[in-house]
Amino acid sequence: MGEDQFWAKEIILAGYKKVYEPNAAVYHSHRYGIWPQFKRWFDEFRQHKILQNYKGVSRTWKIIPLTCRLAFNDVKYIIHQSEYNFGQKIYWSVWIFFMDLIRILSEYLGGRYEKLPLWLQKKITMQYQKIHSK
Repeated sequence: MGEDQFWAKEIILAGYKKVYEPNAAVYHSHRYGIWPQFKRWFDEFRQHKILQNYKGVSRTWKIIPLTCRLAFNDVKYIIHQSEYNFGQKIYWSVWIFFMDLIRILSEYLGGRYEKLPLWLQKKITMQYQKIHSK
């Protein structure tokens, strides 16, 4: 997890530039549920902390307001999707709220991973489990 961030840092330090290419095509997806996605995001934000000292969400009291802001924007998008019927719009609106919540929570925890007990880090990381499941 985070290998793309590590690679980007290495090429920049080596004197190369990283640029956005709007015509580049990349096909990549994961079908994670809420708990696996939480673990993946925790690993990503932990990697941001390690490579860039990125802390992300600064206070616990900001978790809910930030989640609501993300969810509000996501629900606006969902509502305007004509291919969804009313029931689907309700389903995806509720689902996205929980995804946004775990995204913000994983950002908060990943940015403070070193303050978490090791047993908890092992429980909420996808990377550790993938490496040690063999």
